[in-house]
Amino acid sequence: MIYLTKFRFRLAGVPPEEAEKEIDIAPNLTVLEVKELVRKTFKLPLDFDIQLILPDKKVNTSRKNEEGQ
Repeated sequence: MIYLTKFRFRLAGVPPEEAEKEIDIAPNLTVLEVKELVRKTFKLPLDFDIQLILPDKKVNTSRKNEEGQ
C-alpha cells in the first residue's frame, strides 16, 4: 500500500484565490511526474516552465535530468 502525502503548491503571478492548491503526492513519483500533476492541477500549458522550490532550496528540475540523460 502506498500512502499519499499532501503538499501545498503555489503559483506565482496569479490572484491569491487561484495561487495555492494542495496535491496528494506518492513518494515513488519522479520529479517529472510531480510537475505533470502540478501542470494538470493548475491547468497550465505544456510550454509553461515549472520550478519546484522547497524551503531554502530549488529542486533541480531541468528536462535533461528528468529524462535521465
